[in-house]
Amino acid sequence: MIIAIDGLAASGKSSTAKLLAKKLGFIHFSTGKMYRAITGYIINNELHENLPDSIINVINNLNIIVDGSNFENIHINNENYSNNLYTDEINSLVSLVSSISEVRKKMVKIQRQLAENNCVVCEGRDICTVVFPNADYKFFFKASLHSRSNRRYLEMKKID
Repeated sequence: MIIAIDGLAASGKSSTAKLLAKKLGFIHFSTGKMYRAITGYIINNELHENLPDSIINVINNLNIIVDGSNFENIHINNENYSNNLYTDEINSLVSLVSSISEVRKKMVKIQRQLAENNCVVCEGRDICTVVFPNADYKFFFKASLHSRSNRRYLEMKKID
């Protein structure tokens, strides 16, 4: 079974998905971490100066492994990119990286493979429309700008 949660940034997708997955005994799957990990790879390999061409040229040759009880471990070419995913540098590039068609195609393929034959609560952008359009249950979260700004502020304060 796939429960897909999409919505605006800082609208409560992650918090709700984690709680729901725990309550149901499902896997919590945050696809945004995958885009943050590939952004970390791009930064570490100094590919960010020539985006999008630099990543387009290598994306199909990257070995991306996602595992763990909640698909929280992300390895790219045998290097762990699961940690430090919320740095200022990653924050500044992740939207650009996630908008690159070739990156999205590779990630969506992996996301679908991971969810196959698993019960997941999956959250992220375009989850309901692109990644899992046939999900068993789909939700779209909204929140006021004030609420979302406050959530993001508190989130960033935890990281410091």
